[in-house]
Amino acid sequence: MKRGSVGLVGFALLTAVAVACGGNDDDARTTPITSAGTGPAGASITVNLKNWAIEPSSATVKAGTVTFRATHEEEGHGGHGAGEAGATHQLVVARLQDGADVGETKFGAPLLNLADIKVGEEKTGKAVLEPGRYELSCLVVDGDDNVNHYEKGMYALLIVE
Repeated sequence: MKRGSVGLVGFALLTAVAVACGGNDDDARTTPITSAGTGPAGASITVNLKNWAIEPSSATVKAGTVTFRATHEEEGHGGHGAGEAGATHQLVVARLQDGADVGETKFGAPLLNLADIKVGEEKTGKAVLEPGRYELSCLVVDGDDNVNHYEKGMYALLIVE
């Protein structure tokens, strides 16, 4: 990581934590944050969250209202067993800044934040997406060692056409 980007990572993480702290997570199927407006309905995508990857069912989706179904695979995935970091994940959907690539923490405000997704759970949410490049990420920092899921590679590119 380049010098100077540590502050940006910290800011992005604080923003994500602040967003993640709101809402009611009693129901595993929620729609906590969506962007304003309406668009063509019907697009949907499943996003598998695991240590240390985000795997969308498709790398592209049509613009408009998109339904995201975030799933957290059973523990023991990715070579990590129970008790290691990754017991809880998050799915953040945010538009990338012009010229930015995934993994650079150069994205806008979250359009969707599905937080506190525990092992074996799934959560759903909707966002209205315009054509462009978006980052799907997990911004959780957990464990006694402050394991940063984003730095471990939990991000993926989504192209909206």
